Amino acid sequence: MVTIVKNKLEKLFSKSLKADNTIWGMKLHNNPLSHQNTPADYILSYENGDIPLKLTLVECKQVTCKNGKGRLAFKRLKQMHDLIAFENYTPSHNSYFCIAYYDKRWDKSEVYIIPVRIMKELIDNHNYVSLNREDALTKLKHFKINIEKGVLDLWAMK
Repeated sequence: MVTIVKNKLEKLFSKSLKADNTIWGMKLHNNPLSHQNTPADYILSYENGDIPLKLTLVECKQVTCKNGKGRLAFKRLKQMHDLIAFENYTPSHNSYFCIAYYDKRWDKSEVYIIPVRIMKELIDNHNYVSLNREDALTKLKHFKINIEKGVLDLWAMK
């Protein structure tokens, strides 16, 4: 029997985008037959201070916890190079990983929005090939975002 796991994080992220009319965003889809990958799951556009138009890429990764435990394997972050290249193109471009440790319900879960360069530095300086939920709580505490009324606080990445 094959079990299909639906990505609850992408559904939550899409719902959060629709709830915030100050951010334009869309899900990037790819055709697996084209042998072409997308650089991220979402592209966003918004105004931010002196920069009239800011472009942001966001790659979502969900860790489904079992018995309250879960780990993010770094090899799953395949878009790292593309996200960094996007940021290098111009200072008005940003890239993030949105990582969720999903534990049956959102009120028992943690969601982080981490700048790509911070994530790269964490991986480069981490002694293991993955990040467990407990370590994420300490190492990523400054990037934890709230879920209020069923949507993510996307302003955390601005």
